[in-house]
Amino acid sequence: MNRFRRCAVMVCYWKRWVIRSLLYALFITCTLGAQTTERIVLAINEPGDFGDTGALYTMRPDGTGLEKFFDFSGHPTDQSGSLWQVSLSPDGSEVYFVSDNSFAYFPTQRNLFRAAVDGTWWQQLTPLAQPVNMESNCPCGTITGTVIQSSGTPWSNSSVFVQGVPMAKSGGDGRFTMNNVPAGVHVVMAYSPALDRYASTTVVVTANQTVDTGQLQPAYEPGSRLSYGSPVLAGDRLYSRLGVDGLRWSGVESPEKAVEVYKSPICSASLFFDAFDVARQSRRLAIMDYAEGCATNRGLYLADQDGQGMAVFLDMKVDNPQGSGNYYWNGGGDVRWSPDEKSIAMVASYKPDLITAYTYLLVYNSETGENTGAIYFDSAYTLYNVQLFGWDPSGSWLLFFYWLNSPEQGILAKINVKADGSLDAASVQTLIQNRNVSGAAWGNIKSATTGVRDETISGSMPASIALYDNYPNPFSLSGRVLSRQPGTVIPFTLAKPATVTLQVFDIRGRLVKTLVQGDLPAGAHTISWDGRNDVGLKVSSGTFFYRLHSGREVVEKKMILID
Repeated sequence: MNRFRRCAVMVCYWKRWVIRSLLYALFITCTLGAQTTERIVLAINEPGDFGDTGALYTMRPDGTGLEKFFDFSGHPTDQSGSLWQVSLSPDGSEVYFVSDNSFAYFPTQRNLFRAAVDGTWWQQLTPLAQPVNMESNCPCGTITGTVIQSSGTPWSNSSVFVQGVPMAKSGGDGRFTMNNVPAGVHVVMAYSPALDRYASTTVVVTANQTVDTGQLQPAYEPGSRLSYGSPVLAGDRLYSRLGVDGLRWSGVESPEKAVEVYKSPICSASLFFDAFDVARQSRRLAIMDYAEGCATNRGLYLADQDGQGMAVFLDMKVDNPQGSGNYYWNGGGDVRWSPDEKSIAMVASYKPDLITAYTYLLVYNSETGENTGAIYFDSAYTLYNVQLFGWDPSGSWLLFFYWLNSPEQGILAKINVKADGSLDAASVQTLIQNRNVSGAAWGNIKSATTGVRDETISGSMPASIALYDNYPNPFSLSGRVLSRQPGTVIPFTLAKPATVTLQVFDIRGRLVKTLVQGDLPAGAHTISWDGRNDVGLKVSSGTFFYRLHSGREVVEKKMILID
């Protein structure tokens, strides 16, 4: 009887897994026929004890129906982090954004992310390296180097980091060694012993070879690290900023292979450009780069998708009635193409009396250069207090955010743009107030409900791999839970042949067991775990995470061991 009951339970679990596999196959079909709905996608940051924590929301264009669909609460390492600079993919299925959420000591301060608009998956796009199993027999190499002080004296006990690799410490001679580093491009960061300064460099690791970084001299404050920003997807190109002066594009799956299309001319008055946007159809670039006191940085520029044919569209230096550097214009901000590319909206600061500066919301005809619409804010609002998020899908409304005392007291509003490009000041409608809206995009979003909800930690949309609930869960090593079968079974499917890694981690993120590492054919797979670690010892009761990794896709689930 006990054998029959045990078999019956296993058949039940097998049936459930087969059904879920069929649902996963249905996922791809359903996605193709997904419905689109006009929505505003926005990022809201909330103050907390350890800095701001952000989340993504959707709401109706009239400001009702605010609903959260993403935050970092499921992140295995960092559940905090602010969000900024939201944009939608052209088909409305993905949202791109910037966050300072990350694993510890990333070489960049802010990174690029994307997520499904229904919250079913998310992916960190930058920086370069990917999480890997450092205990494996991978095609690996070695990184060495020396950490020195400004005097040239070796710096001992410095912390050296490469993403996914165990931290190294420099010795008395300043030397460090990092073994078993996967072949590829990696960013090495060396910190002073107090972690208050850093130095970084990029190296290419070759299998079975040693690469030396040379001398690394920590000299920069951690807060001065470069940041990625302003992701905009146009066709197969993901445009973004790196640092304050560089505009580049890359493939979504290969952000390390970037092509620079614009770099702001450096002068004594300006080291950066202000903003940019990409026309979704023609991919023409609109770049705001203005600074008083420079012969360059003249205002709003237009160029083709590669940054070629750069020409001044709005020359803010011409408007100089005194001829002595006393300009009407004194700053530029956000710039946005209209959906039909016939208009360009922007934020800029203007001094009509050459004394008092006002922040303006402006619309220009992109073909003639004519200013068709303008409204201005009270002089207390500077360029830093007004953000232009973009247009609605019809090109009839502009979405903007403004605040005075603090962003937490800000207002998200919309204003009507008439057919002739003029702005109707009486049409301004408040959508949200007293919230810190740090980014928003208005579009027709597309989502699909799949019946399988996985947390994608560092991988693209789960159309190549799918990870399912282990059974039984909870489970035991002695067979006293549920099916009386000791251990547990982990099912997953591959849409195509792939190199995969399936690993178990404890609640603190430490590797416990590598269950699979190698090439597998497409189809359904099941792997058993007997509750032992990589050295054959039984683990203690507790919560564990099992993680499936293939290429840039990583999916993770939770299981509980009771004994």
